[in-house]
Amino acid sequence: MSPNTASESGIRAKSLAKILLVLLFLTLITTSEANAQALLDTPFSQCTKSDFISHFDFVEAKTVEGPKDTTLHVFVSRGWAAVLSLGVDKSGRIVYLRMVLPRTFIDDKANTIRGRDLIKSFVVASVTNTADLPPMRDLADEVFFRDLDLHPVDVTTKTFADTGNPIPPYCYKLGPGPMEKGDSMLPLSAPPPKLAPKPSDLYQAIMGKIPELGQIYQYCRLGFSNDKAPDGTTILWCETWDEAYWQLHDKPKQK
Repeated sequence: MSPNTASESGIRAKSLAKILLVLLFLTLITTSEANAQALLDTPFSQCTKSDFISHFDFVEAKTVEGPKDTTLHVFVSRGWAAVLSLGVDKSGRIVYLRMVLPRTFIDDKANTIRGRDLIKSFVVASVTNTADLPPMRDLADEVFFRDLDLHPVDVTTKTFADTGNPIPPYCYKLGPGPMEKGDSMLPLSAPPPKLAPKPSDLYQAIMGKIPELGQIYQYCRLGFSNDKAPDGTTILWCETWDEAYWQLHDKPKQK
């Protein structure tokens, strides 16, 4: 079951796609894994304190009417080619997250680590209760690590001289061989986790192999769909709802 409905699809305004398409991709030699905390089901007044908002440099751009009696606060990332909408109910609580980014930010080797980090963090930011944490943490790890051709690399103090950070215990790069100009290095505090042998269906949707898919957890519902922007660019929509709010505000079916 997908969180998307025909009426909600209309909210995907062309103006958001235009904002998305003018964002610049930034090439970084070192890519740090974000440490996201829950954003869903928190007061909107505190959203700027969220590490998901700050790490991915989201700034509010406008406010529009949202689905199910919500107001959507639209944020644009200044460096991650993404648009994020926060659905806020009448009490000021964030009950809905929607994020859109171009598929190239996931599919291209030069950007995939950063794109995966963004989606992984979106999943973690959707966890509102520890009961949902294990399966959603597994999905987050799968999004970030599955199908990546990671190889350990040796780094030096000079590599981290500009950041002022200590050398992490585990460093990897995509593909074999030494680090070259333009390569992305992934510093980790632990080795990559062991994943299930078979890819999950949600992962397949995130990777564009399934057009659209949703999953209902105990406290939230999470969905991903692949779409086309007005200029034909393939984009990925990521959506998550507070499940209790969804149930209370679900419109009855017509007889």
